[in-house]
Amino acid sequence: MPEANIKTIKSSDYATAGHPAPFHLEQDAFFWVEGLAQQNVARSAGRTVGRRLYVYMSGHGFSTTQREGCLITADALPTKINANVCASAWLQWWQDAGYFREFVLLLDCCMNRMTTGLPMRAPLAGLNASMPPGPSFVAFAAKRPLKAVEMPVPADNGRFHGIFTWAFLDGVKGAAVNAAGTVTGQSMGNWLRNALYQRMGPSERTNRDISQEPEIGSNDPQLVLARPTEPLRFEIALSFPADAIGKKTRLWSGVPPRARTFNAAAKFSIKVQPGLHVVEVPEAGYRQGFEVVGDGVIQVEQKGPPSMMPLDRNANFALFLDAGDPANTITIDTAAFETVDSATGRIETRLRSGIYRSRIRVGNAFVDQIFLLDRPSDLAAFAEAQPTTSMGVAPALGLAVETFPDPVALPQLASPIPFERAPMSSERHSRQVALLASAPEPTEAQVAVVARSWMTSETEPSRLPEEAGHRAGAGQTRPRRILQDWNPWPGLRLVDERGRTVADVPMDGERDQTEAPYGSVTVDVPSGRSFLRLADPFGDMIEMALPTVKGWRLEVYLLRVGTETYDDPPRISVILRRATGEIWMKHQNDLLEKAMIALSEERSILNKELETLLLRKFSNPIEGIVGAHLLLIQAEADRKTDLGLMDEVVTNLRDLVGREHSDVEALSLQCPSVGLRRTKPFRTPPLFERSWQLIVEASRSAPNLVPLSLWQRVKARSVLPPYLAWSVDPVIKRQYGTALVRAARIELAPTVPPDRQPIEPLTTDTALREFALDFAAPAAPVDDLEGGRTPRSRRRRGGGRRAGIDHAPDSSRAVENGEKSAEGTRDSLPAQSVGARRFAEAYQLPPAALAALKGKLDRKH
Repeated sequence: MPEANIKTIKSSDYATAGHPAPFHLEQDAFFWVEGLAQQNVARSAGRTVGRRLYVYMSGHGFSTTQREGCLITADALPTKINANVCASAWLQWWQDAGYFREFVLLLDCCMNRMTTGLPMRAPLAGLNASMPPGPSFVAFAAKRPLKAVEMPVPADNGRFHGIFTWAFLDGVKGAAVNAAGTVTGQSMGNWLRNALYQRMGPSERTNRDISQEPEIGSNDPQLVLARPTEPLRFEIALSFPADAIGKKTRLWSGVPPRARTFNAAAKFSIKVQPGLHVVEVPEAGYRQGFEVVGDGVIQVEQKGPPSMMPLDRNANFALFLDAGDPANTITIDTAAFETVDSATGRIETRLRSGIYRSRIRVGNAFVDQIFLLDRPSDLAAFAEAQPTTSMGVAPALGLAVETFPDPVALPQLASPIPFERAPMSSERHSRQVALLASAPEPTEAQVAVVARSWMTSETEPSRLPEEAGHRAGAGQTRPRRILQDWNPWPGLRLVDERGRTVADVPMDGERDQTEAPYGSVTVDVPSGRSFLRLADPFGDMIEMALPTVKGWRLEVYLLRVGTETYDDPPRISVILRRATGEIWMKHQNDLLEKAMIALSEERSILNKELETLLLRKFSNPIEGIVGAHLLLIQAEADRKTDLGLMDEVVTNLRDLVGREHSDVEALSLQCPSVGLRRTKPFRTPPLFERSWQLIVEASRSAPNLVPLSLWQRVKARSVLPPYLAWSVDPVIKRQYGTALVRAARIELAPTVPPDRQPIEPLTTDTALREFALDFAAPAAPVDDLEGGRTPRSRRRRGGGRRAGIDHAPDSSRAVENGEKSAEGTRDSLPAQSVGARRFAEAYQLPPAALAALKGKLDRKH
């Protein structure tokens, strides 16, 4: 690509602290593209700038919604929530404008490093091209809400680089070629999904906060990224045991598989293409699969039956694989990293003979088996390593099969709930779980908080193999010391709806501050009006709702992993138990933990068995709530999903917890039966982030659902997935409001340098007038979006009526006093323009917030 067609912006190019800021990226790069488009328009050459646009960003990042990535700029502060550039939004703007036909967006940064963030979108008037955008490739180094990884790269003298970036470069050099010899969006996506995990170290692979795979948003096969002259090959050294040396060896590679033969030596070097391979020494009984994504050494030591020779490449064989747990997911990939089958719990399929990899996902951990499928196969997996024989019976297949590779041991899940003999659990921690079952029965509702810390070894101060198939800490030297003045849970306390402290967890309850500190407190609380506050990694105080229910105990478990300084929020598990001694079992917790992880990453994992456990026969209401959200996630991916089960789930949940649990009522908004949907305003925020999204979406047709005061409480959102959390810092809330007002002015009244005005620009006055008309609303109290409150003299008191409608398509009701439905109908908020609706959806604003925003703009203008 010509140098004149490239704009590069690096932090090291700026001598001033806080640079580059969003303005510099927009002025020096993005408006440069805008200027080229304007020059073409001036020459009557149309708006097209070029055939393909590449955008690459690296640094710190965050994500507020699925498949949306933002780069944090150098002027960022913990309290500055608009110091970013939303790369995804800019890409969408360029696609809508039609400046290019093809698009490539690469974002090498973490997706959870910002506690509060307001994505800053393109400050340009929207344009709509006559043709839809062409093929694209969009990839982020990490899935939301996880972290990306930097590692030393031997090819660059050990300098640290993002493994995502380095893998992409190898891909275009030829590591990602397809069968036709080209690198397409599809083959690049397949390569990146595999290369990142294999290039991580053991501690990164077992860290649940690190993304094991990239987020591939778009990987169109029509997009050709490179045409290398030949595939990239990596050098591997095969190390054979003594009884194999000198014997005939086969190395199987490719699709369909081909075998190269040679005699085994103590060390044998060979260059091979990236992908899956199987090496065998039939006379010595060795047969082992391995994966190649870079140079390396393979120790041949696994035993297995010799391959069936000659190999029939057109034969189909039955394959059965049980993942060991109904919540574990399985994928089957070919030697070229192409996924050919996937399922949750178990797979029963038939595949053509070839080299395959089965990947079982247990929470965030992967367990791989690479094999040559040359006969009916039953792959075995166990929760713990067990003695096995070389022969097994595939239950669904009804035939005896030879097991290859050997059965694997699945990792144990490390949970914030400290069950006995679980990873990251001590006897003192486990006793707290048992003691909760004997807590006195509450007068109304009850909250129990158990906050604990797990120290890592001093040899690896920030890494612990938490999900490595054995009890964490085994064989390590953990420091034994008393931490008398160290509070591992700063600011952790229960508060009421007015923010008054109900219990300070480290101070008011039982605590132990030895090598594995913990604090535990159990208190009686009113139903539905409790909140938990804790400090985030930046020291900001964040809050989350605890929907309590009469006769139930809400148990909140927090776990911090590390040394005396923490870079991440604690891991949290929540269960809801009858307050009369109900026992909570480890197998139930493992299932719920895996479901929570899937919910955090918005992955659909439901199968028939999980549907029964989470949606039909749940005993813990949290199971039913999480299961219902997973059903909705599945429906988003597959429109054929039957949501009729939502009626049954919501009805059963209401029988358990009543009709004022915010998460249950949020789910009711998705019930096919209109009569089950909530029509009254929500009093408190929900526990889960996706519940809040459902409430806000429904409020666009039923404005009464979200009172302004409720939105004001949660508006400065924080990152604590899958839970809904928000900042309580008045400075951050004020800055959030200010940034929101600025975003409204930018998006609805764009201002750019005068010599680079967009096509058909909207003037500020015109846009604001349109904005005012769009959001003209019935009189309502308008809280200051910058964090203050409307003076008491301007707030209504007592009764009064506010307009609102039921969001159901066949009904409309007025809401009296914000609570009870009244007879007759009232006008709802007027229809919004396309731009206004997009603005509200982008920032998850309910109508009450839009009305308040309109009032703020009116006061400024």
